Amino acid sequence: MTFGAVAQSGERDVRNVEVRGSTPLGSTSLRGLRLAEPERREGEETAAPLTQDEAADDHRRDHASRRPVSASSSRDEWAARAPFWDRHAPEGESVTDELNRILIELAGIGPGDDVLDLASGGGEPAISIALKVGAGGSVTALDAHGEMLTGARRRAAALELNNMTFRIARMEDLPFADETFDAVTCRFGLQSSEDAAQTLREARRVLKPGGRAGFMTHGVEERNTLSAVLANVIRDMFPERADAAKPGRLRFRERGSLRAVFDAAGFDEVGEREILRIVTRDAGSRFWRSLLERRYGSWLATLDAQDRSRLDAAIEEAFAAHLVGDRYELESADMVAWGTKQEPGRAGLTRDPVPVAFSC
Repeated sequence: MTFGAVAQSGERDVRNVEVRGSTPLGSTSLRGLRLAEPERREGEETAAPLTQDEAADDHRRDHASRRPVSASSSRDEWAARAPFWDRHAPEGESVTDELNRILIELAGIGPGDDVLDLASGGGEPAISIALKVGAGGSVTALDAHGEMLTGARRRAAALELNNMTFRIARMEDLPFADETFDAVTCRFGLQSSEDAAQTLREARRVLKPGGRAGFMTHGVEERNTLSAVLANVIRDMFPERADAAKPGRLRFRERGSLRAVFDAAGFDEVGEREILRIVTRDAGSRFWRSLLERRYGSWLATLDAQDRSRLDAAIEEAFAAHLVGDRYELESADMVAWGTKQEPGRAGLTRDPVPVAFSC
């Protein structure tokens, strides 16, 4: 089910938002975005929810399939990437706020809430959440790499947000007492976790009874035009970079994989959605440079001027196929899942269900 509403934010437009999933969410609208009950694709079967044992097995297979990464190599990698994330962070409010607002609503966040944002990096969605909860609430922006929080700190200062604190810690081992937060969020960070199920168990531990977690990850690369074009050009021009062009950020691209870690962590009322969008960009804006540098910045610095010029020209040529008039039209696919901490004997404390209509 596709809708033609448009959400505009500066040069960024979002059109034709389609949301698919298996858990009832109702019909919701968000700044021109519309989330609705999915249509089953022809020939597609609806899979039964994973059992706890199946979810645990799925997590073990995922963990075994990944190459071990030492803490020092991960730290060095993110330290090298941090300046590029800082360079491309917004100066204040988010320029991709439609995704933040989806997380805010799915996590049930409102004024006065205390919220933990994991892998917060440049402040998405932490800044938007701080604006939502107001002076009576608080947001803790957490990242394992302090350098990554530079942009978020700068943005918070520019917006005079006094309800934000910043913590450096691993998401798999949170430095907070049980039942501390009303909600836990994470936008595009879970794929970097050394142990995704442990991250969700920790998120559930620090949630108050009735609190909710909302996590967003990247969807399939084939439906993410921006990411796919960059990766394909780099693979074609620099075959030695083939492995780096398709990193672990896609580990939750398949339907059911994000829900599985919520189930394995013991969450109740678990739901999952695939969010499909058409995002437009101005012709000639070289909109792709932000993602290119955030993802491949350290490697780009090793290219000589001639190779960098060749790369830029090849990227421009590849995106030409997506130019419609004076705007590029790009597919975007993300996965979102949510769950509630509902302890035995305390079910009555569960917060309001996922809203039928967004109020923003």
